[in-house]
Amino acid sequence: MRIIRIADIAPAPWKNGGGVTREIALAADDRGMIWRLSVADVARAGPFSSFRGLSRALTVIDGKGLLLRHEGGVIEAVRGEPVRFPGDMPIDCDLLDGPVRDFNLIFDPERVAADVIWLGKGIHEVRGVGLLALEGTCIAAAEFVVDPGSFLLFGDEETRRIAVDGAALLVSLA
Repeated sequence: MRIIRIADIAPAPWKNGGGVTREIALAADDRGMIWRLSVADVARAGPFSSFRGLSRALTVIDGKGLLLRHEGGVIEAVRGEPVRFPGDMPIDCDLLDGPVRDFNLIFDPERVAADVIWLGKGIHEVRGVGLLALEGTCIAAAEFVVDPGSFLLFGDEETRRIAVDGAALLVSLA
């Protein structure tokens, strides 16, 4: 297991200038991306990048939220509620009330089953690839203390007990 502080990851600016992304972890091979975990700071309205053949799970972790406009309607992304959509669906986003920080899981649905789950305060038996602490601390394996703004990368798919003293996001990949 390894703790990654989001603040220690160098931000990569978007091509459209609307924000930056901090990549937490990536799995890829000669066929392309299998999955990617990142945190994005959305500074202004604009189009989303396209990820052809991939799926997205986006969770607003700071700020009011986003309106994700697409040909078939609007997806409202508000704090703490993961939303899922095809990575190549043309999206134009509007900010609900100022800048937003969101957590992104982008994955190949033909190669991996993936999910993002909001965990509230309590003791949780979890299985997944990692955990992003949002509020309060999280304790894993009685020795890893994860402060808000840090990601605990598990490195395996074992079931483990996590104590959450606030809120966290669990990333599940199988």
